[in-house]
Amino acid sequence: MFEQQCSSCHGVNGKGGREFGAPNLADEIWFYGNNKADITSQINNPKHGIMPSWSNRLDDDTIRQLTIYVHSLGGGE
Repeated sequence: MFEQQCSSCHGVNGKGGREFGAPNLADEIWFYGNNKADITSQINNPKHGIMPSWSNRLDDDTIRQLTIYVHSLGGGE
C-alpha cells in the first residue's frame, strides 16, 4: 500500500523527496509527532505541505496498516 499511495513523493524506501517537499520517514526526525496516533492524524488530515488527506480515500484498516508501516520506517515498533 505504501508503494502505491506514498512512494511517488516519499520514495520507495521512505527517505523523502525534496522536489515534492516530502519529508524523510526513515529517520528519527518527526515533524508532527512520532507516535502512531500522530502519524494516523497526519495521514488523515495533513498539517502542512501538499500531502493530500487520505481519510476519504482509504478505509480505516488501510490507514492503520500505513501507520504501522510508516512508524516502523522511523524505528518505531
